[in-house]
Amino acid sequence: MAKDKFDISALKKPKKTGVLKEKKAAPVRRTAKKKTGRPVKKSTELLSKKITVNLTEAEYNKLLELTEERYNISLANLVRGLLKENKHI
Repeated sequence: MAKDKFDISALKKPKKTGVLKEKKAAPVRRTAKKKTGRPVKKSTELLSKKITVNLTEAEYNKLLELTEERYNISLANLVRGLLKENKHI
């Protein structure tokens, strides 16, 4: 009878069975991204144009050597300088 007096098993919560309940995620609010920095220029406002030049491996290596050893400038600046030197531009 002493055991029944102090029995609190009726007050305990039942053990969980191990089944996970899925929670629904809160809806994500999509806000407009604020762009920082300078705005992009329109193509009509650009002062320069880009070109692509295809070189062989030997031509590329020769020009790369010139840029590193003699002039210490970038390859693009070397090509542009050579074109100006020969009065092509």
